[in-house]
Parts: sequence; C-alpha cells; structure tokens
Amino acid sequence: LTILQACAAVLMLFTVLCGVANLLLPVMRKDLERPSPLSNAAAAIYMVTVSWFLYEGISMAKDKGNLLILLASMAILAVGTHILKNKRPISEAI
Repeated sequence: LTILQACAAVLMLFTVLCGVANLLLPVMRKDLERPSPLSNAAAAIYMVTVSWFLYEGISMAKDKGNLLILLASMAILAVGTHILKNKRPISEAI
C-alpha cells in the first residue's frame, strides 16, 4: 500500500507540473495559442487541491525526515538537470 501511495503522489506531482505548464507556457512563448480562462481556472484549482493533498500527506507521514530528504534530493536533481541541459554541448564549445 505504501508503494501505491508513493506512486500516486508522484503522478499527482507530475500532473501539477502539467498544470503549471498550462499556465506559464503561453506567457513564456508568445507564438502559442493561449488556453481558455476556464482551462486556466481548472488548472489553478487542481494545483491548489493537489498541493494541499501532498502537504497533508507529508504532515501525516511517520518518517517526515526521510520524505523531506527525498523531496530535497529530487529538487536538487531537477535543478541540476535543468542547468546541465542549458549548457552548450562540448562539440559547440570547441
């Protein structure tokens, strides 16, 4: 059951990231069509709801320390991957 809950939490986290993309991508790229206000409202409500679920799940967890270490390591890995992705390839640097 714990593995199933962890998988559900990860899936909910990634769907929240899709909601963030729904809200921010048209702002960052002007050439894309803007989503409807209803779509933006639904994405915002979903993001708030899932964030609350994840917060409640973390606050009720027995081993909060390990969970927070896991979340911090995932955040560091994501930022590191983003930084590495934006660097020029070695072939272009030569």
